[in-house]
Amino acid sequence: MVAGAKTTKPAVYDADSIVHLDQMTHVQKRVSLYLGSNPLDTAMREIVDNSVDEVRAGFGTKVVLSLRSDGSIQVDDDGRGVPAGINTRSGKSGIIMALGTIGSGGKFGSDNYDGAASMGLNGIGAAATCATSKRFDVTVYQDGQIHTLSFKNGKPGFFAKDADPESEFTPSEKVQAVKDGRSAAEKKSRPTGTTIRYWSNASFFPPTDELHVDELVDRLRFTAFLVPTLVAVVNDLRDPENPIRHTFDYEGGVTEMLDVLAKDAKLHDTLFLSTVGSFTETVQVVQPDGSVKPEPVERKVPIDLALRWGNGYEANGYSFVNTIHTPLGGTHVRGF
Repeated sequence: MVAGAKTTKPAVYDADSIVHLDQMTHVQKRVSLYLGSNPLDTAMREIVDNSVDEVRAGFGTKVVLSLRSDGSIQVDDDGRGVPAGINTRSGKSGIIMALGTIGSGGKFGSDNYDGAASMGLNGIGAAATCATSKRFDVTVYQDGQIHTLSFKNGKPGFFAKDADPESEFTPSEKVQAVKDGRSAAEKKSRPTGTTIRYWSNASFFPPTDELHVDELVDRLRFTAFLVPTLVAVVNDLRDPENPIRHTFDYEGGVTEMLDVLAKDAKLHDTLFLSTVGSFTETVQVVQPDGSVKPEPVERKVPIDLALRWGNGYEANGYSFVNTIHTPLGGTHVRGF
C-alpha cells in the first residue's frame, strides 16, 4: 500500500444490485449494440430497408426517402402497408408489434417472403429506430382507410400537434383509423403503403455521430441496380432554398450497373449470368402457439453475375449479399 493512500470501502453487491431494463430502455441505454457504430445512419437504413424488402418480395415499386429541414426523416413506400389490425396472440396492433416491440417481426417464419431475400430478419431494426426517436409517426394506407399511430421514445400514443415532437403526448395503444380521403389519382398511384416520419432523440446517440448522407444515397443507388423493379427517390430538403432530388431507376439491373460505373470503354457487350441454387438447413421455426421447433427448410439462393472487359488496366469488382455491399468480399467472392 502506498503511504498516505486512502482506502475505499468495497461497494455492496447483492441481489438489489441487479437492474432489469425493459427492451426499449435497453436499446436507449446501449444504442450501439442495436444500431452499430454509426447509429444515426443505421436508424435511417432500417426504415428504408423494410420498404425495400416489400419491393423485393413483389409488393411495391417505389421507396422515397426525404430529409426535412426540421431534422425529421421520412420514408414512403407503396407496399402492402404494415398490418394495422389486432394480433390475436398479443392483443396489440400489428403496428405496435412490428415497429414498437423488440423481437417482433414478420420474417421469422420460413415462408413469409416466398424465398425473397431480406435485409433484416431479427425483429430489431425498425423498433430500435422507434425507441431512439423523440417522435415516430406511422401512417398506413390499407383497406380503404388511413391508420395512424405515433411513438415517443418507443412508447405508443398521440401528439397534440402535427409535426411537433415537443407538443403534448398522450400514451395510447389504440390506432386511429379514418376513411381514406385522398384524391382518386393518389389512391390509384398508391393504393396501399406505409409512411414513417421520425425525429431522432439526440440524447440517445453519441455526441460525435452524424448522418453520412452521401453514403446513404450511394447505398440506395446500388440497391436500385440490384432490385430492377425498384424506383428509389431521395429528396434532400434540409436547405429549403436548394433542394436536391435523386431518382434511381435501373431496369437493366446489374448489367446496367457496369455500364454506368465503368470508367473505360467496353470491348464487348456485358456478359450476364443468372442462376438459382438451393440447400436444406434445419432452423428454429416459430409455431402458431409462439413456440419454436427445429424444422428442415429449403433455402433458395439466386445469383446474378455481370462481367465486362474494357480497354483499361484496372480490375474492379463489386459484390453484394441481399443487396448489401460487401467491400471486404467473403465466401461468395472466393467461391466465384
